[in-house]
Amino acid sequence: MRTYTRRRILGTAISSVAATTLAAPAIAASRKIKIGLATPASGQMAAFHQPVPFILDQIQAATGGKIDIGGKMHEIEIVVKDHQSSPNRASEVAQEMILGDGVDIVTSFSAPETVNPVSDQCELNGVPSISCVCPMEPWFFGRGGDPAVGFDWTFHFSFTGDDYGRSIVSFWDKLPIDKVAGGLWPNDADGRILGDIWGGLLKESGYQVVDPGRFDLPVSNYAAQIAAFKIGDVNAISSLAPGPEFVLFWSQCQQQGYLPKAMVASKSCEFADVQYSLGERAAGIANPILWTEYHPYQSGLTGQTAGELAEDYAASTGRQWEQTLGHVHALMEITFDALRRAEDIDSPDSIRDAIAASKYQSVAGPIDFSSGPFPNTSKTDLAFVQWVKSDKFPYVREVVDNSFAPSVELTAEPILIGG
Repeated sequence: MRTYTRRRILGTAISSVAATTLAAPAIAASRKIKIGLATPASGQMAAFHQPVPFILDQIQAATGGKIDIGGKMHEIEIVVKDHQSSPNRASEVAQEMILGDGVDIVTSFSAPETVNPVSDQCELNGVPSISCVCPMEPWFFGRGGDPAVGFDWTFHFSFTGDDYGRSIVSFWDKLPIDKVAGGLWPNDADGRILGDIWGGLLKESGYQVVDPGRFDLPVSNYAAQIAAFKIGDVNAISSLAPGPEFVLFWSQCQQQGYLPKAMVASKSCEFADVQYSLGERAAGIANPILWTEYHPYQSGLTGQTAGELAEDYAASTGRQWEQTLGHVHALMEITFDALRRAEDIDSPDSIRDAIAASKYQSVAGPIDFSSGPFPNTSKTDLAFVQWVKSDKFPYVREVVDNSFAPSVELTAEPILIGG
């Protein structure tokens, strides 16, 4: 059975036209350029999507919906599709954009469960793709990546799981706690790969690790994990449960009279809405984070600093900044930059080569896909933040460790949960 990729379909169509049409000189014509954006507008990872409408408005205002490529103005259309936080739907959405909408480039972000299927479809169909936010190791190795070979069509900027784990250790080492750590790591791409990385790093750093084992999502009851943490005298936990799952876990901890002294809630409590839903139990929860309003970077597209972008977002939405505000903004920035530099906008290879040659300064920091640590990747900063009560919002993030983002200034001292 023959597999039809977009490249094969287009190639067949071009061959058919060439067989029946007289040769004519090539004329560079202006056409609409299409950017695909696969996003979790609904489902368990919907918090990642929250800043997207504002970002798209920003890009529209900055560009007027047009792009200059080689001295010719082209209209830009951003095709936005909700993959509903579902791996299967993410793959379908990517196919729809590639084969149905005819996008020139595909962008995506959030966790590997949904970014990886999008990247895989782009690799299969020979369509350039840029993604961000999800950790590098699950994106690269979770897709069968070989560091000696890399990928042909897919590019990614984000943090490494190794840096993330080391930043957790750096934070916990600042606290007056016993070195007994627990892992709440589910049976997904993040949990399987990062759980092993972090568990190893914690042991190397002198921590005893209580790992109850991987679990499938969703979960209706975390009694087994909480019991293991209580029996093991765990006083610091690392979680990779998505927002709704973590809220359930944290509520059941309270019900069972268990309160660790340190809680790192990844994939959930980076986001304000999840934090607010915890009420009084939100204070002190911490996270390594990709982007803050304190990052010393400026957008190459809009000219805004990180602080100005955060202020504009708050003024427009009444909400405080999210880490995806900076990174998805940078995702659009680098996409526009690569399209502008493409020597032949009608050639996917040319767009791919322009992405590979990127040396771009974004509001999330420099992006250079030749810098690694893996082929086609660019590593970004990781500041460590902790939620504290505030007059402006119920809780705000303060930077309490900058070991992996030394250019970001500290804004507070670390505190214990309940302390």
